[in-house]
Amino acid sequence: MQGFGSMLRDYLEFYKISQTDFAERLGISTKHMNEILCGKTNISEELMLGISLITDIDVNLIFYVESKKRIYDYLNSNFDNEKEINKYLNTFCINEMNKRKWITLKDSSSYTQNAMDLLDYLGISNFDNINKYYNKKILYIPKNIYNKLNGKAQVILIPFDFNDNFNKVKGIIDICDGIILPGGDDIYPLELEVVKYLYKLDKPLLGICLGMQTMGVAINGKFGHLNTLEHKSKDKYVHSVDIYKDSLLYSIIGKKKIMVNSRHKDYVVSTDLNVGAVCNDIIEEVEDKTKKCFIGVQWHPEDLEDENSEKLFNFFINKL
Repeated sequence: MQGFGSMLRDYLEFYKISQTDFAERLGISTKHMNEILCGKTNISEELMLGISLITDIDVNLIFYVESKKRIYDYLNSNFDNEKEINKYLNTFCINEMNKRKWITLKDSSSYTQNAMDLLDYLGISNFDNINKYYNKKILYIPKNIYNKLNGKAQVILIPFDFNDNFNKVKGIIDICDGIILPGGDDIYPLELEVVKYLYKLDKPLLGICLGMQTMGVAINGKFGHLNTLEHKSKDKYVHSVDIYKDSLLYSIIGKKKIMVNSRHKDYVVSTDLNVGAVCNDIIEEVEDKTKKCFIGVQWHPEDLEDENSEKLFNFFINKL
């Protein structure tokens, strides 16, 4: 795969600019310039900016092309063939993340693009730092939840195959300080086992949307489908939630009514957990005050920049 050097070479030829002249304007040697044009060396971010200023080519385009080449080179130098590359990328469960809409794969047929999308999801620019994400033992959380916790608690994203048996997952859970069950589309039997184990273990658990539903169903609950779209909207705030004053949620937030977002089509019909908040007859929060931190909310606090969401995440963090 060619990097930006080949594009720059075409640019110089089109505008009849010599390599020597362009190298002088960039402040580098002719030898260095030739290595860039031939793709024999990477272009530093400083030089990317310099090239952009001289040529008026968008620096984001330069960075994208160079990043794609570096990722391609890394994968092909570390793995023997495309099959091995895809096997490596699949250890991060990118297909499962794509299915759950935690990550967007721009071109699932391209392993290079999949790798770029993965790195973007993890918030890193290359594979040099990938080892801190690889083979670490904690459950997946989406990027917006990661951003909520980053800096307040050590958060590591690693693959989680929902077809695994529970004994394999148990080893992961046992070394975690706390677990977040995020939103999604389906409840997996394995997740129900995970919730029951966490409940027995009394390890901090925060459920969000489907994660909350999974908690409710796991503790002798029933699951139902809403016959209205009033709870499924892209708006920032969709409806109010009434919080019971004797609930754990009220002790955390300190309010009897709050506004929340809402993006769910299913709901918890009943559960043996305590219900701390409702919207009309719909359960909006489940909890167990006898546990260290066992709480699930139907909305998405990770997408709300308000004090209520901050208090909820801080409560979870302080229990780790």
